[in-house]
Amino acid sequence: MKKFPLIFVMLLSTSAFAVERYIDKAQEGYDMKRAEYFKTARSSCSHLKTVGDRRTCERKITDKADEKYPPRGSSAYSKKNYSGMSKEQAVAKLVELKSIYEKAHGGSKAYPGELTKNAVEAEASWIQKNIFGRRTLSSSLSFYLPCEKQLPGSPIRKYCEIGGDKVLEGSIYSTE
Repeated sequence: MKKFPLIFVMLLSTSAFAVERYIDKAQEGYDMKRAEYFKTARSSCSHLKTVGDRRTCERKITDKADEKYPPRGSSAYSKKNYSGMSKEQAVAKLVELKSIYEKAHGGSKAYPGELTKNAVEAEASWIQKNIFGRRTLSSSLSFYLPCEKQLPGSPIRKYCEIGGDKVLEGSIYSTE
């Protein structure tokens, strides 16, 4: 009988540690349009008799949806939204993405409008690679740029956190 109050208290304490998810209202509308597209398009596959035919039809619909509404974190989304940026605009976007990254949760599945750390890291990596010409070894290192002051002739490079004060030493980029 004493177990029930203990279980109740444990459940209350775990909900206190629940992290509020970061929801972007503009992204929520975009995700809802994408979901509606899937819903209407999938109903067009329901008349097919075999599972294989339905899956093939749904795969075509998914490909069209990804083309029309690319998901956050995908290369198609990044190319559509970030290509053509100047380096100054890219730095400003990385600062914005870093602030979102700090609020986002670490899972890969997201609710409509929710941004995950994985998606934000992928977008930051795309900007680093396609605008600054750098490939990062780790997605979380996409929020670092070479510091302005470097030791001349030294193989050791310093990288400063975008929008922060952390400095890393060493070669964290595979190419520069």
